Amino acid sequence: MSAIAACSRLRGRKAIEQLFIGGRSLNVPPLRVVFTTVPFMDQQHKATVFASMSVSKKKFRKAVDRNLIRRRMREAFRRNNAALAGFYSNQRKYLYMMIQFTGNEKTPYTQIEKTMIELIERLTRQ
Repeated sequence: MSAIAACSRLRGRKAIEQLFIGGRSLNVPPLRVVFTTVPFMDQQHKATVFASMSVSKKKFRKAVDRNLIRRRMREAFRRNNAALAGFYSNQRKYLYMMIQFTGNEKTPYTQIEKTMIELIERLTRQ
């Protein structure tokens, strides 16, 4: 299953605006992550990490190619985000993040996963 749980998806105009206005970014080619943390107000959400994935339409004209890369990114994130969720849960914070694919060509899953692991490790050191 390569889907991110519905309760873990970053959605809503306000949340995404907050992310891009006050967020920080990390870049590990071919991925870039824009993220921000928000303190727990109350335990209203099941998840502590909210993520969204995007692939540039300008670089990948065909939807098939964008969907392939997005699927690989989601799967790599799903398989490796447990450490990230545990870290931010212990810190009593929510993590909002948008993961963007910045490469110019289709990338194999193994490379995307390796890059995703590096990004997650860097996010836990922040």
